[in-house]
Amino acid sequence: MFTIEVVRLLSHQRHDFLNHLQVVSGFLDLGQPQKASVYLQEVLKEIDAEREIFKAYEPEVALLLYVLLVQAREQGVAVRYDNVNLSPAQDLTVIMEKSLARMKNVWYEVGKEHGETEAEVSIAAVGEGIVFRVRPRGQNPLEFMVTGGGAGVR
Repeated sequence: MFTIEVVRLLSHQRHDFLNHLQVVSGFLDLGQPQKASVYLQEVLKEIDAEREIFKAYEPEVALLLYVLLVQAREQGVAVRYDNVNLSPAQDLTVIMEKSLARMKNVWYEVGKEHGETEAEVSIAAVGEGIVFRVRPRGQNPLEFMVTGGGAGVR
């Protein structure tokens, strides 16, 4: 599962990169360099947010956070990490496998059903599990826990 997720991320990143280049090229072809510049500034903000994740966390934790960021972005939701209390000593591969499908549903619920474009996320080790809390702007949080036995919704 881990290898599949990394390959998926790399493919997604390549697709996004080419899309960004096509958008900028389109603006330039239409004689709209100002729109190209504004678009590039937006893309640079996204890239900087991603860079901060990899700079602030251990590689295993950063990968999990990046996967969740990409999942959210696919549903039109911008993520801001508020509190992340994980360590690489935890088996993050198991956590990732058990949480990704559930988080896809959470992002869908936030983005499509609630129409929100922003969410604050916290992830913390609690006892024998990991609690994921997603708080869409102005709404009650969606929360679930991943343990050795699987993901349970709270």
